[in-house]
Amino acid sequence: AEAENELGNTAGAYAAFNELRARARLADGTARTTPADLTPGLNKDDFREAVFTERGVEQNFELKRWFDLIRMKRGNGDTYFTYMYRDFIPTLPADKKNEPHLTYDPKYELLAIPTLEILNNPNITAGEQNPGW
Repeated sequence: AEAENELGNTAGAYAAFNELRARARLADGTARTTPADLTPGLNKDDFREAVFTERGVEQNFELKRWFDLIRMKRGNGDTYFTYMYRDFIPTLPADKKNEPHLTYDPKYELLAIPTLEILNNPNITAGEQNPGW
């Protein structure tokens, strides 16, 4: 669904997205009415947002969210990581924040290169590391 949306194939994007929802409605062999199919009419950015949200629900606790936050971009070109930690979380009321764990630092957009990898890889010079690490 995500790829079809980015390629401009709206019908294919909705079909793929709603196929996932149809499978979820039949989980454990029990027919359900939720989650409902995605309502047509979203623009490209809103559909991307729906995919991002769905992936968060579908892959909850599978340790894949960080990769989506870094990989997926919003309509303005920012990553969702940047949006969440630089723009959205600072607007939350103080009682909803878990400071200092939710502060924005661009170094977290890249993982640290493991020391063993630096030592064993001749293409990485000694002392070379991703910014901030």
